[in-house]
Order: sequence, then structure tokens, then C-alpha cells
Amino acid sequence: MPREPKQERAVATRQSLLDSAGRVFADKHYSAATLADVLAVAGVSQGSLYFHFRNKHDLALAVIGAQASEMQAVREDVLLRSSGPIDALERTAKVVSSLIARSAVVQGGLRLLVQSQDEFPEITTDPYGLWLSFAEVRFADARAQGLLRAGAAPAHAAWLFVSAFMGTKEILSYRRSWSELPGRAEANVALILPALLNADHPG
Repeated sequence: MPREPKQERAVATRQSLLDSAGRVFADKHYSAATLADVLAVAGVSQGSLYFHFRNKHDLALAVIGAQASEMQAVREDVLLRSSGPIDALERTAKVVSSLIARSAVVQGGLRLLVQSQDEFPEITTDPYGLWLSFAEVRFADARAQGLLRAGAAPAHAAWLFVSAFMGTKEILSYRRSWSELPGRAEANVALILPALLNADHPG
């Protein structure tokens, strides 16, 4: 059955609040951000905010959860569409960087995750660990296929690949230059992968 107009408005309002909170949390540390900041960006009433979220902590957790869902969807889509381990790594850098550059929720969620050890003790997932494991499996597959350069351990290759991406993301977050991420990520991949793969790798 189609949603009732009232339900549709509620869904739209909640998404607007998440997007607005993402912008605020991407721009300010959690401790400095306020619900008034979010309301000013969202342009909705205080009552609407409290209808969906109990407090700032609840709203921040929702932003983190939305970001995690979007990233999980990216990982699943990459694995479905990629033609091999190296293509999966290249595609991941491209898709994730584009997602971060355009999504306020993802930007805010990622910045909140960096602060999670201090602000959100209930979050026990290591966001870096997820991507390191993802990359290490791809590099292990590349080694099994004879694509990885001798002496390049999958775990070390994954660390280099992921830390280059995450470090770039943090620099651009500090500079408020999210739009640069796709280009920077592409340049990183073009430099890093040739150093890790056999010289005769067709890519």
C-alpha cells in the first residue's frame, strides 16, 4: 500500500534532520555542535526533531547508523560488480570517495566515528578495521592469482591502501574540502597499486 501523506512527511522530515545533522557534525566536533545548529540547517521545528530523536546523542547515533548502512551497501555492490580483486579495490576507492564527497550524512557519520571512543562508548566497531579486512581479503585474492608483487604481504598492502585513503579523507575533512576526495583518491590508487602489483599486471 502507498504511504499516507502524513507518513511520507514524517519520513522526509527524519531524512532532512539526518542530512542537516550530518552537515553540522561534519563541520563541528560533537561536543561543540548543538541541536539548535541542526534545526537552523533543517528548517524544522523543535517539536519535529524531538518526535524523531530524543536528544543530540540519539541523533548522532542515527547519523552514524545511516553512514554505516550506506558504506555496507557500497561494499556489497562492489563485490557484485567487480571483475576481480584489483578491480574491486579500484572500484571501492572510486565509489566510496564519490559517496563521501556528496553525502552529508556520510561525512558527518565518519567524523563522529573518529570521535566515538570518547563520545560513544556503546560503539565497539572499529571502522578502520572493517576496511582493512576488506582490502586484505582482496589483496590475498590478488596474491593467489599471482598479481601481487613478491614481498608485498596482503596485510601490509591493505594497510598502505586504506591508510592512504583515510589519511586523505582526514586532511580534506580538516580543510572542509570534501569535493576533492574523488580526484585525490584516484591519484592515490594510480600511485599505490603499481607499486604493489607485478609489473606485467594488465591493469
